[in-house]
Formats: sequence, C-alpha cells, structure tokens
Amino acid sequence: MGELARQLKKRDELAKKLFCKIPDKQEEHQEIIRILIVEDDPVDQERLKTFLSEQEKYEVIIKGNGREALECLKNNKFDLIVLDFFLPEMDGIEIYKHFKKQQEYIAPAIMITANNDSRNKAESFEVGIDEYMIKPVDKLELLARVKSLLKSSQRQRSLWADYNKAIEKAVKDTMTGLYNNTYLKEYLTKEIISSQNDKGALTLIMLDLDDFKNYNDVNGHVQGDEALKKTAEIIKNSIRSSDLAARYGGEEFSVVLPSTTIEEAYYIANRIRKNTADYNFTGQEKTKKGNLTISAGVAELKEDDSLYDFLERADKALYEAKRRGKNNVFLAAKENGL
Repeated sequence: MGELARQLKKRDELAKKLFCKIPDKQEEHQEIIRILIVEDDPVDQERLKTFLSEQEKYEVIIKGNGREALECLKNNKFDLIVLDFFLPEMDGIEIYKHFKKQQEYIAPAIMITANNDSRNKAESFEVGIDEYMIKPVDKLELLARVKSLLKSSQRQRSLWADYNKAIEKAVKDTMTGLYNNTYLKEYLTKEIISSQNDKGALTLIMLDLDDFKNYNDVNGHVQGDEALKKTAEIIKNSIRSSDLAARYGGEEFSVVLPSTTIEEAYYIANRIRKNTADYNFTGQEKTKKGNLTISAGVAELKEDDSLYDFLERADKALYEAKRRGKNNVFLAAKENGL
C-alpha cells in the first residue's frame, strides 16, 4: 500500500472517531495542478512533459537530479511527483525519502524506470511510492494513473482539512477562539508533571471580568458576547507566544505561563488588567462603575500541587483581588496562606 493510501486510511479512521464528515465525492479541482518531474534523460524529459502539458490545468516543472529536485521542493508545493529510479547523485528512492522528511503533506508519487526489476518495484512501494511504471511510458496509462492519484490526493486534502477543523472544535471555545476548559486542564496537568519533574517554575493566572452581570443586564447578551470576544483578544495580545490562554467558563479566563515565576507573571497579569481597563467597551458607560474592568489571581506551582490544588489557589487569589476592590491583581503566597 502506497504512502497516499496509508495516510488516507488513517485520516478516515480519525475522522470517524471525531464525527467528521467524510466527503464521498470531491468537487472538481479548479486550480492549476503542479507536477514535478525528476528525470535526467532529455528525451524522457520532453516525452513526459509533452504528455502532461497537453492537460490544461497541469503545470510541469522538470529537474535533472536529486539536488535540484530537493531544492525545488523546499520552496514549492507540488500536487504530484514523477521520479526516475536511476538518477545521478541521488536515486529516486533517496529523493522521496528526503522529501517525506521536509514536507507536512506528502504529495503522491510515480516511480518510472527502464529496468523491470521486481526488487526495485518492491523497494519503491516500501518507502511509500504510489505507482510504478516501466519505460517507455504509455501516454494514456500515465494520464489515467495521474488522474486517479490526483483525485485521491484532493480527497485526502479535503479530509485533512475536515480533520483539523474537528480537532480545533474539540479544543477551542467557539465564541472566543481561546482554548476551552477541557483542553486547559489536560494541558495544565502535563505542565504540572513536567515542572515538578524538572523542578521548573509554572504559574497560573485566573481572570474574571468585574461586574459583568451588570454589563450584560444593561447592554444585552449580544453585546455581552462581543465584550467577551474582545476581552479574549486583549488577553491574547497581552501574553507571550509561550503562554496558553483559555476560557475557563462564563466571563472567567485562564493563562498558563510555563517557566515563569510568580513575580514575572505579575507583570503579565497587570498588563492584561491595564489593557482591559483602558479599552472602551461599547455601552460600558451605562454600567454602575462606568467602565468594564478585570481582576486577576496569580499562583505559582508548589512541589506537591495537584491540578485541583493549583487551580484552587489561583481561584482564591482571584477572589481576594475581587474582595480588595476589583480591577486588581493579587498574588497567592507560595508557602502557607493562600
């Protein structure tokens, strides 16, 4: 079974588990089909190019050796690759192996050769080559195999896109685009184990919009949802790329900060607080306070913390920030106390 078939079967199984729609019929592909031919014989180069270029949508690129082919593959995406088995510097098998290492999506491949050796054919299929043809290549057979591979490839890409969408739905909050509570706890559990094993720092920020019920009551739930989306955007723009932001539930948010002490996390929490307070939310002037603010509780991981312990201490720190007047950041003590 070729690499394309193996990937397609795997995607089918994953998609079914995640209740993805598996397309029965692929829509007609309207874009240009890019095909790379790796062939050193000028006669075969011209022959293959002529066969394939007759098709309106096929753009054919030719390279004469492995080095040129891999350089081309680094900077370009192709829908199909046609490889000669015997090439100077690097044979077709080695080229395809290198290609698989540097590409996330593996385009289908056809191996062509003048040597009808069953061992070469077996080796080609073992590395994931999808089709194997003997020179001189018949035009109609080549076009039929290319068409079949492209159809399977397009279906695979569509399924891969559906799979990625399903994964995103499983871990993301649909309203805000942040990670959801389920993923937060899975991620945080792994980070806790990693930090405790490595004796590294790990900090958690819990955030809650102040008096959000009042904002919702005077502005309506539609505007309230917009405020939650904007708050999520403010949080994302206030943290680092190494941090993970999630919607904990309702108007409450969380940020996980790996390799970060509580003192360092304070500045990030305060930046979120300040950026939220500075933003002019629509309708905030109608609220009792006149503006929408956020409070934050920050906790640093202890050596014996469980997930529940860590979340509880951050949540208690958040409660204390609220109790002290809101629009505030409160740090949980690492030893004793909170």
